[in-house]
This record gives sequence, structure tokens and C-alpha cells, in this order.
Amino acid sequence: MLINSNYFIALLLAIVIEITVALFFGYKRTIELLVIILVNIMTSPLLNYFLSLNNYINLVQMNLPMLVFLEIVVVLFEWLLLLFVFQKKPLSLLIMSFIMNLFSYLGGLIIFR
Repeated sequence: MLINSNYFIALLLAIVIEITVALFFGYKRTIELLVIILVNIMTSPLLNYFLSLNNYINLVQMNLPMLVFLEIVVVLFEWLLLLFVFQKKPLSLLIMSFIMNLFSYLGGLIIFR
């Protein structure tokens, strides 16, 4: 049960942080914020599940370059989803995706380490 609660806490943390960043970027409408939440529901559990699975069966050696690579994949995937939905400001959405994930990662480090 501890693992499941950590996943849930990580997801909630990511959602709170990324909504805050989206608000800073001017995304205030309910539908925009719901999109941010849904994108997080898609990406955060996948990344955390992969990391947990990797700890169990050691698919790849987890080190800083691998973590950076995985975070870049998440940033790009979230950016593409946001770009698909909002269909505007590609560079701004990429920067927002990067900042959202950077702060989520740092928040996770502070809470879970």
C-alpha cells in the first residue's frame, strides 16, 4: 500500500505544481487546467511505474543521464499533447512543459528523498 500511496502523492504533487506553472503562463480557463491534469494523469504514472519496474528488474542502469533522458521524453510527450490540444504557441508550450516538469522533478526530490 505504501507504493500506491507514494504514486498518488507524486501524481498530486505533479498536478499542483504543473497547474501553478500553467497559471503563471496565463492558462486560467477550467478546460485548460483540466487538460494539464489529464496530461499529468497520462505521463506521471507511466514514468513512476517504469522507474519502479526498473528498480525491480533492472532494465537499465539508472543514473543521472538516464533520468535526464526520461525527463526529456516526458517533457516532449507532454509538449506534443499540449500542442495538439491548444494548437498555439509551440515554443511557449515547450518552455511551459519544461518548467512544469523541472519543478515537478525538484518537488519530488524534496519530498521523496
